[in-house]
Amino acid sequence: MAYALFWSMFGWTMLRRREWALPLLFCAMSFGAFSVLPPAATGGITILPRTLCAVALLAALLVERDGLSKAWASMADPRRLGLLTAFMVMAVVISLFMPRLFAGHVTIMGLNSAAPELLQPSTTIYTQIIYLTASYCVALAVSLIGTTPEGRRTIANAVIIGTLCAVFTGVLDVATHGTNLLAPFRTATYRLLLVGEILGSSRIVGLMPEASAYGGLCAGFGTAAYFIGRVIPADGWWGKLARVAPFLALGMAALSTSSSAYLGLGMFCVVATLDWIIRFLRATEQDERRTLFREFAIVLTMLVVVGLVALLNSKAFAPAYRMIDLMVFQKSQSASYIERSTWNTVSLRALAQTWWLGVGVGSTRSSSWPVALVSGTGLLGGALMAAFLLRFLSASTSKDADRPSRQILYGAKLSWLVVFIPGAVSSPSVDFGTMSASLFGMAAAVMGIDGVRTIQDRRRKPLGRRDIRQPLARKGA
Repeated sequence: MAYALFWSMFGWTMLRRREWALPLLFCAMSFGAFSVLPPAATGGITILPRTLCAVALLAALLVERDGLSKAWASMADPRRLGLLTAFMVMAVVISLFMPRLFAGHVTIMGLNSAAPELLQPSTTIYTQIIYLTASYCVALAVSLIGTTPEGRRTIANAVIIGTLCAVFTGVLDVATHGTNLLAPFRTATYRLLLVGEILGSSRIVGLMPEASAYGGLCAGFGTAAYFIGRVIPADGWWGKLARVAPFLALGMAALSTSSSAYLGLGMFCVVATLDWIIRFLRATEQDERRTLFREFAIVLTMLVVVGLVALLNSKAFAPAYRMIDLMVFQKSQSASYIERSTWNTVSLRALAQTWWLGVGVGSTRSSSWPVALVSGTGLLGGALMAAFLLRFLSASTSKDADRPSRQILYGAKLSWLVVFIPGAVSSPSVDFGTMSASLFGMAAAVMGIDGVRTIQDRRRKPLGRRDIRQPLARKGA
């Protein structure tokens, strides 16, 4: 039934309503434990919904008029996705040759093993290459979609829809806890950690492989909806829902009892506070300052209420204190932390044993995206990714850029800072993920239009306008 439901929705979207392809992709991100094809029919390779949706979305864009030329312009331009393209080429080359060159001579931590083993070519390498390529396809597709005003509105609407879907799958997991009703949506071949309790509280995993993956997903969606959702006008029921959705997702991230999600929530509080201060200092109109004061009053009221409850009943927040203390401050003493630290140690040792060339994407498992990055793609791959991230974070808009463009670029950078934290402490693979890819694509899209430049380009002439039509944007959205 799960297969029929997915394929019917996918077929209807791609054949009849392609403007829903991007929202479908963002919804598919919540189904990280579901394989769209029976693994027995694919030789054990898990094809995730987001992988198929990403490739289909990009294919739909490429077949449009001038689609290939526009895609190449984004792929080759170092101000947009050029450095990420170079990283992808390097990652694939290393993954295809290094496991064979160093087979049997390097000790790695396999993605499906509980103990170190010798490096050998395996199907997990091809699986992870597919996942990484799919993430790149997302970045490229979003970079093409967001070059028009209609496309930028489509992106903002899709972020809110994806956020609501992530919340819904978490609520569904809670409602069906202890049953097998969601088993048809958990068909991935890799290890799933679906059952667990912390201090008597059941961990929420949604339809993801584990609680940390679900917590990171909700933290990322909540942050993106908070910053990028501002593109949507606040009037109307959809605008009001867009303002509520971020806090629903952030609340589900807190309920996931994931230490990495808690770190992401902490980073969100930091960037949200800095954002409020920057907005207040830059506000010039009375209505804008009044809105900021209203936001400040709401937050202050909530803090006062929490403080009064804590004073009247000192034990009211004791379970929350114990949860945070156990999951964050005492994390280094847990068996999970020790096990994950071992993964990182083995992966870094494998990097040194390959003369710093890397063992390939999907060859070794770590518990940190930076460790997975350098151990899988070597120092050269890590340097290319670092250069791309520097370009991404240094991008800025000129004064003549329109407000949605400024907000999307600004929101993409702040959102990535939050998305990066959970992955930095829990991601087992080189794949930077669909959420990060979407944020990269948003920034690349804005950098492909007039009025946007990087810090290094501020003294140069502004970029020429590129009239890129958006085929998937819904008119009037």
